Amino acid sequence: VALPHELRADAAALPRLTEIKPAGFTKFHEAMQAANRQAEDRLAYVAVTRARHRLIATTHCWQPGAAKPKTPSPYFLVLEAIAERSGTAAERPTDPGSVNPVANPTGGVDWPVNLSSAETAAWAEVAAQVNQYRAPTSTLQADLDQALAAAPVEVRQTVAAWEDAVAALTDQSARQSGQVTVTLPTDLTASQLIWARRDPQAFAAQLARPWPRSPSPGGRVGQAFHHWLETWAGRPTLVDAIDWADDDWEEVEADWATSQRPSESDRLAELQAAFQTGRFADRTPLVVEHGFTLAIAGFQLRGRIDAVYDRANAADLVPGDADYLVVDWKTGLRPSDPGQLALYRLAWARQLDIPPETVAAGFYHVADDRWEPVDLSVDESSLGRILENLASSAIGPARENQSGPHP
Repeated sequence: VALPHELRADAAALPRLTEIKPAGFTKFHEAMQAANRQAEDRLAYVAVTRARHRLIATTHCWQPGAAKPKTPSPYFLVLEAIAERSGTAAERPTDPGSVNPVANPTGGVDWPVNLSSAETAAWAEVAAQVNQYRAPTSTLQADLDQALAAAPVEVRQTVAAWEDAVAALTDQSARQSGQVTVTLPTDLTASQLIWARRDPQAFAAQLARPWPRSPSPGGRVGQAFHHWLETWAGRPTLVDAIDWADDDWEEVEADWATSQRPSESDRLAELQAAFQTGRFADRTPLVVEHGFTLAIAGFQLRGRIDAVYDRANAADLVPGDADYLVVDWKTGLRPSDPGQLALYRLAWARQLDIPPETVAAGFYHVADDRWEPVDLSVDESSLGRILENLASSAIGPARENQSGPHP
């Protein structure tokens, strides 16, 4: 039985029929197909990522009222293939038949409900009484408190349970409407911190209702380039899944021009060729893909520095009072954020126990061999104030997350 959109808790996120015309019905049908695909994406993501020990996937062919059998979801087929390789797949009928064996639903309720004038008046009277007790006058509240104090224990316990239920429903309603306040986690990646500064509401929405990002060709090329550079520089590192998971927040940069875009392999080859003829080709880094954890103002910040050079290998790129150069490779078009390098500089200085002023930093745009030095005016106390301000503002309320983690 389908519930009218107007009665659903997620009505604000559902498509609406805007005009009673063939074009309007077509547009509504297409919007519903897109909404159903997104709902299936979310369901599959939650199921796969929340299963602790075992994931059981099922499917069905028929549903009430259907004239044709349903085909399995693409997600189910992927899980079925994995299960077949591990020997845990159950047999599935390949021919669902042509006759629907499921009985059609009976009954139902007309909507909107056509109430008589008497019924409407009765409902209005009840609503007025509810509103009266929802915001009682001081005299009425005193009478209510006095009556409750004199009531038996069972009555007081029942009223307390009502109040708890109302509080829970109010909180649920706030969450469903997208108006839930989200507090800043004390364990953050560098990219999460940057995102929280850039767009607090979008970041809060991702925390309140995690949503996987759409596949990004630019992100995949960026990851492949980083892996290649580790090997090319002779500094392979063991980067665990948690470190690379930060790419969901960090490495998804705006793709190169969508018109006449080269394939991912061609784009990677272009970046590799550009780097090998660029200004960093003959320099030897001290470290590449260097992970760090930094404690500031009660927060644990994690990140990964692309590369660090000493003065001997970057004398022409560092000012006179700097001994080290922190570099971040830019393989896409996403705007640079100096705050990112300010955090990386502080992390490197903290690890070597040296003044942050002795560490310079900049972005290297690989494709066009462009160096972008960064004026690092943000120090540890400034970063601490940024974190405290974000925490005190609770980065909310969160709007409904519709399009994935990246703004």
